[in-house]
Amino acid sequence: MISFFREITLFIISPLCLIAAFFAASLWLLYSSKVNSAKLLLSITFISLMIFSQSWVSSIILYPLEFGFDEESETFEVPEYIYTPACYYSTHGSVPEISRWHECSLQRLLQAKMLSEQYRVPLILTGGNFLFDETIGYAVKAQELLVSLGMSADNIITLNEGTSTFTEIRALEKSYANAKVLAVTSATHQRRVSMMLKDADIRAIVKGVDFQSSGELKPFVTTPSASSLDKTRKAFYEYIALLKYLIFGN
Repeated sequence: MISFFREITLFIISPLCLIAAFFAASLWLLYSSKVNSAKLLLSITFISLMIFSQSWVSSIILYPLEFGFDEESETFEVPEYIYTPACYYSTHGSVPEISRWHECSLQRLLQAKMLSEQYRVPLILTGGNFLFDETIGYAVKAQELLVSLGMSADNIITLNEGTSTFTEIRALEKSYANAKVLAVTSATHQRRVSMMLKDADIRAIVKGVDFQSSGELKPFVTTPSASSLDKTRKAFYEYIALLKYLIFGN
Protein backbone atom coordinates (compact mmCIF):
# COMPACT_ATOMS: atom_id res chain seq x y z
CA MET A 1 0.00 0.00 0.00
CA ILE A 2 2.85 2.40 0.86
CA SER A 3 4.49 1.62 -2.47
CA PHE A 4 1.20 2.33 -4.28
CA PHE A 5 0.80 5.76 -2.68
CA ARG A 6 4.46 6.52 -3.39
CA GLU A 7 3.97 5.77 -7.09
CA ILE A 8 0.85 7.95 -7.19
CA THR A 9 2.77 10.79 -5.54
CA LEU A 10 5.66 10.44 -8.00
CA PHE A 11 3.17 10.62 -10.87
CA ILE A 12 1.43 13.71 -9.51
CA ILE A 13 4.66 15.66 -8.96
CA SER A 14 6.07 14.83 -12.40
CA PRO A 15 5.28 17.60 -14.92
CA LEU A 16 5.95 15.22 -17.82
CA CYS A 17 3.50 12.61 -16.50
CA LEU A 18 0.82 15.23 -15.86
CA ILE A 19 1.31 16.80 -19.29
CA ALA A 20 1.01 13.36 -20.90
CA ALA A 21 -2.17 12.71 -18.89
CA PHE A 22 -3.65 16.07 -19.94
CA PHE A 23 -2.84 15.31 -23.57
CA ALA A 24 -4.48 11.89 -23.35
CA ALA A 25 -7.55 13.44 -21.69
CA SER A 26 -7.80 16.08 -24.43
CA LEU A 27 -7.73 13.35 -27.09
CA TRP A 28 -10.50 11.51 -25.25
CA LEU A 29 -12.58 14.73 -25.15
CA LEU A 30 -11.98 15.22 -28.86
CA TYR A 31 -13.03 11.63 -29.53
CA SER A 32 -16.17 12.29 -27.47
CA SER A 33 -16.98 15.30 -29.70
CA LYS A 34 -16.36 17.76 -26.86
CA VAL A 35 -14.31 19.98 -29.13
CA ASN A 36 -14.26 23.17 -27.03
CA SER A 37 -13.20 21.32 -23.90
CA ALA A 38 -10.57 19.43 -25.88
CA LYS A 39 -9.15 22.68 -27.29
CA LEU A 40 -9.01 24.22 -23.81
CA LEU A 41 -7.20 21.23 -22.34
CA LEU A 42 -4.82 21.06 -25.31
CA SER A 43 -4.00 24.73 -24.79
CA ILE A 44 -3.32 24.12 -21.08
CA THR A 45 -1.15 21.13 -22.00
CA PHE A 46 0.90 23.11 -24.53
CA ILE A 47 1.37 26.11 -22.21
CA SER A 48 2.38 23.82 -19.31
CA LEU A 49 4.88 22.04 -21.54
CA MET A 50 6.41 25.33 -22.66
CA ILE A 51 6.64 26.66 -19.11
CA PHE A 52 8.05 23.63 -17.30
CA SER A 53 10.51 22.75 -20.08
CA GLN A 54 12.27 26.11 -19.62
CA SER A 55 15.58 26.02 -17.73
CA TRP A 56 14.84 29.34 -16.07
CA VAL A 57 11.55 28.03 -14.63
CA SER A 58 13.22 24.93 -13.19
CA SER A 59 15.99 27.15 -11.80
CA ILE A 60 13.43 29.36 -10.03
CA ILE A 61 11.72 26.31 -8.50
CA LEU A 62 15.06 24.81 -7.43
CA TYR A 63 16.53 28.03 -6.05
CA PRO A 64 15.04 27.91 -2.51
CA LEU A 65 16.35 24.36 -2.09
CA GLU A 66 19.82 24.77 -3.58
CA PHE A 67 20.71 28.41 -2.89
CA GLY A 68 18.21 29.47 -0.24
CA PHE A 69 19.80 27.15 2.31
CA ASP A 70 22.19 28.86 4.71
CA GLU A 71 23.19 26.71 7.65
CA GLU A 72 24.41 28.94 10.48
CA SER A 73 23.22 27.01 13.53
CA GLU A 74 26.52 25.13 13.92
CA THR A 75 30.04 26.50 13.62
CA PHE A 76 33.25 24.58 14.17
CA GLU A 77 36.63 24.81 12.51
CA VAL A 78 37.41 21.11 12.30
CA PRO A 79 34.80 18.33 12.16
CA GLU A 80 35.26 15.03 13.92
CA TYR A 81 33.76 13.12 11.01
CA ILE A 82 32.72 13.56 7.39
CA TYR A 83 29.37 11.98 6.59
CA THR A 84 27.47 11.34 3.39
CA PRO A 85 24.12 9.55 3.02
CA ALA A 86 23.45 7.07 0.22
CA CYS A 87 22.18 7.96 -3.21
CA TYR A 88 22.00 5.10 -5.74
CA TYR A 89 23.95 2.18 -7.16
CA SER A 90 22.57 0.02 -9.97
CA THR A 91 22.71 -3.76 -9.73
CA HIS A 92 21.18 -4.30 -13.20
CA GLY A 93 22.94 -5.68 -16.25
CA SER A 94 26.52 -6.41 -17.20
CA VAL A 95 28.07 -2.95 -17.28
CA PRO A 96 31.39 -1.55 -16.02
CA GLU A 97 31.47 -0.89 -12.30
CA ILE A 98 31.75 2.87 -12.71
CA SER A 99 28.57 2.88 -14.83
CA ARG A 100 26.58 1.47 -11.92
CA TRP A 101 27.02 4.66 -9.91
CA HIS A 102 24.49 7.46 -10.16
CA GLU A 103 25.83 10.99 -10.65
CA CYS A 104 24.70 12.09 -7.19
CA SER A 105 26.48 9.12 -5.59
CA LEU A 106 29.77 9.91 -7.31
CA GLN A 107 29.64 13.60 -6.41
CA ARG A 108 28.76 12.93 -2.77
CA LEU A 109 31.41 10.23 -2.35
CA LEU A 110 34.24 12.09 -4.10
CA GLN A 111 33.55 15.33 -2.22
CA ALA A 112 33.36 13.42 1.07
CA LYS A 113 36.66 11.69 0.27
CA MET A 114 38.37 15.02 -0.44
CA LEU A 115 37.04 16.56 2.78
CA SER A 116 38.09 13.51 4.80
CA GLU A 117 41.62 13.83 3.43
CA GLN A 118 41.63 17.62 3.91
CA TYR A 119 40.62 17.49 7.57
CA ARG A 120 42.26 14.11 8.25
CA VAL A 121 39.16 12.70 9.91
CA PRO A 122 37.18 9.49 9.25
CA LEU A 123 34.44 9.28 6.65
CA ILE A 124 31.12 7.69 7.66
CA LEU A 125 29.00 5.93 5.01
CA THR A 126 25.42 4.76 5.51
CA GLY A 127 22.97 2.86 3.32
CA GLY A 128 21.80 -0.74 3.62
CA ASN A 129 20.02 -3.24 1.41
CA PHE A 130 17.61 -0.98 -0.49
CA LEU A 131 18.92 -1.77 -3.98
CA PHE A 132 17.23 -3.99 -6.56
CA ASP A 133 19.58 -6.80 -5.54
CA GLU A 134 18.83 -6.90 -1.82
CA THR A 135 21.96 -8.93 -1.08
CA ILE A 136 24.11 -5.87 -1.84
CA GLY A 137 24.55 -3.10 0.71
CA TYR A 138 25.12 0.43 -0.56
CA ALA A 139 27.65 1.44 2.11
CA VAL A 140 29.79 -1.61 1.41
CA LYS A 141 29.91 -0.87 -2.34
CA ALA A 142 30.67 2.79 -1.61
CA GLN A 143 33.60 1.78 0.59
CA GLU A 144 34.90 -0.51 -2.16
CA LEU A 145 34.76 2.36 -4.66
CA LEU A 146 36.63 4.76 -2.37
CA VAL A 147 39.31 2.17 -1.56
CA SER A 148 39.78 1.57 -5.31
CA LEU A 149 40.41 5.32 -5.62
CA GLY A 150 43.21 5.19 -3.08
CA MET A 151 41.44 5.88 0.21
CA SER A 152 42.46 3.80 3.20
CA ALA A 153 39.78 1.39 4.41
CA ASP A 154 40.90 2.21 7.97
CA ASN A 155 39.63 5.75 7.47
CA ILE A 156 36.14 4.66 6.36
CA ILE A 157 33.36 3.75 8.76
CA THR A 158 30.56 1.77 7.10
CA LEU A 159 27.13 1.57 8.67
CA ASN A 160 25.37 -0.88 6.37
CA GLU A 161 21.97 0.30 7.60
CA GLY A 162 19.13 2.48 6.40
CA THR A 163 16.78 2.33 3.44
CA SER A 164 15.91 6.03 3.44
CA THR A 165 17.56 9.27 4.53
CA PHE A 166 15.59 9.18 7.79
CA THR A 167 16.59 5.60 8.71
CA GLU A 168 20.20 6.22 7.69
CA ILE A 169 20.47 9.18 10.05
CA ARG A 170 18.79 7.16 12.79
CA ALA A 171 21.53 4.55 12.28
CA LEU A 172 24.12 7.32 12.52
CA GLU A 173 22.51 8.66 15.71
CA LYS A 174 23.10 5.38 17.58
CA SER A 175 26.85 5.95 17.84
CA TYR A 176 27.49 9.55 16.83
CA ALA A 177 25.03 11.74 18.72
CA ASN A 178 26.66 15.05 19.74
CA ALA A 179 29.54 14.48 17.31
CA LYS A 180 30.73 17.34 15.10
CA VAL A 181 29.91 16.21 11.57
CA LEU A 182 30.48 17.81 8.19
CA ALA A 183 27.78 16.26 6.00
CA VAL A 184 27.84 16.12 2.20
CA THR A 185 24.64 15.62 0.22
CA SER A 186 22.89 16.76 -2.94
CA ALA A 187 22.09 20.47 -3.03
CA THR A 188 18.32 19.90 -3.15
CA HIS A 189 18.70 17.63 -0.11
CA GLN A 190 20.57 20.04 2.18
CA ARG A 191 17.72 21.49 4.20
CA ARG A 192 16.05 18.14 4.98
CA VAL A 193 19.34 16.46 5.92
CA SER A 194 20.20 19.40 8.17
CA MET A 195 16.85 19.16 9.94
CA MET A 196 17.16 15.40 10.43
CA LEU A 197 20.70 15.63 11.79
CA LYS A 198 19.68 18.37 14.21
CA ASP A 199 16.71 16.31 15.42
CA ALA A 200 19.09 13.37 15.91
CA ASP A 201 21.25 15.55 18.22
CA ILE A 202 24.15 15.48 15.78
CA ARG A 203 26.08 18.74 15.45
CA ALA A 204 26.34 19.17 11.71
CA ILE A 205 27.28 21.57 8.96
CA VAL A 206 25.81 20.50 5.61
CA LYS A 207 27.51 21.08 2.26
CA GLY A 208 25.81 20.58 -1.09
CA VAL A 209 26.98 18.96 -4.33
CA ASP A 210 25.16 17.71 -7.44
CA PHE A 211 23.52 21.06 -8.15
CA GLN A 212 20.64 20.92 -10.60
CA SER A 213 20.72 24.64 -11.42
CA SER A 214 23.20 27.51 -11.68
CA GLY A 215 21.34 29.82 -9.32
CA GLU A 216 20.74 32.27 -12.15
CA LEU A 217 17.54 34.26 -11.43
CA LYS A 218 17.70 36.72 -14.32
CA PRO A 219 15.05 35.68 -16.89
CA PHE A 220 16.34 33.82 -19.94
CA VAL A 221 14.74 31.72 -22.66
CA THR A 222 16.05 28.42 -23.99
CA THR A 223 14.74 25.72 -26.26
CA PRO A 224 12.32 23.37 -24.45
CA SER A 225 14.28 20.76 -22.53
CA ALA A 226 13.31 17.36 -21.15
CA SER A 227 16.01 17.78 -18.50
CA SER A 228 14.21 20.89 -17.20
CA LEU A 229 11.06 18.83 -16.75
CA ASP A 230 13.05 16.25 -14.78
CA LYS A 231 14.74 18.91 -12.63
CA THR A 232 11.33 20.36 -11.79
CA ARG A 233 10.17 16.88 -10.79
CA LYS A 234 13.17 16.53 -8.46
CA ALA A 235 12.38 19.88 -6.87
CA PHE A 236 8.70 19.00 -6.33
CA TYR A 237 9.74 15.65 -4.84
CA GLU A 238 12.00 17.36 -2.31
CA TYR A 239 9.30 19.89 -1.35
CA ILE A 240 6.88 17.00 -0.74
CA ALA A 241 9.54 15.13 1.28
CA LEU A 242 10.20 18.22 3.39
CA LEU A 243 6.48 18.68 4.04
CA LYS A 244 6.16 15.00 4.97
CA TYR A 245 9.03 15.28 7.44
CA LEU A 246 7.61 18.44 9.03
CA ILE A 247 4.21 16.80 9.47
CA PHE A 248 5.07 13.20 10.29
CA GLY A 249 8.68 13.43 11.43
CA ASN A 250 10.03 10.68 9.17
